[in-house]
Amino acid sequence: MKKVTVEALNDAKYIGLSIYTVVILCVIGIPVSIILQGQVDAGFLIASAILILATTTTLMLVFVPRSANVEAGHCQKHYFVETISHPTLNCTNKHILMTRCEGHCKKTSASPLITFKPILLDPFAYTCSSCKDRLSVMKAVRMVCVGDVAEVFASYRYIVRCGCEPCRVL
Repeated sequence: MKKVTVEALNDAKYIGLSIYTVVILCVIGIPVSIILQGQVDAGFLIASAILILATTTTLMLVFVPRSANVEAGHCQKHYFVETISHPTLNCTNKHILMTRCEGHCKKTSASPLITFKPILLDPFAYTCSSCKDRLSVMKAVRMVCVGDVAEVFASYRYIVRCGCEPCRVL
């Protein structure tokens, strides 16, 4: 099994646990349903309970870890669709899925400084952080253009992971 280094994309452990749970429930459910073959109501009840348990467990294992990481307003990746059109050539517009970082990080603060110098040049200590891209990859889209035009590519950065980073003082 290949280990994915981008944590947001690393679902292999949870998918493996989901498969394991379904297999165990099948190993339990099949013999029980064979034993209860003459008792239709009991067999239906056991089969239904196992089916509901397997699907609920799978859904919980795949989606709860992702939603647990999402806090209201916390810095995270958001998806949107952008339409690309070439500014001068007659090319067909392309719709691409892009990402941006949005959300809140630590609150900005300004604390007064105490000094024993006669002149206080910077009277406050500022702390802040902003929601920025932590990991991005370069992507390219091939445009289909009319006429005798060589291949045209539009390139852009696709954000894989966002996070809070300290603000830079200019």
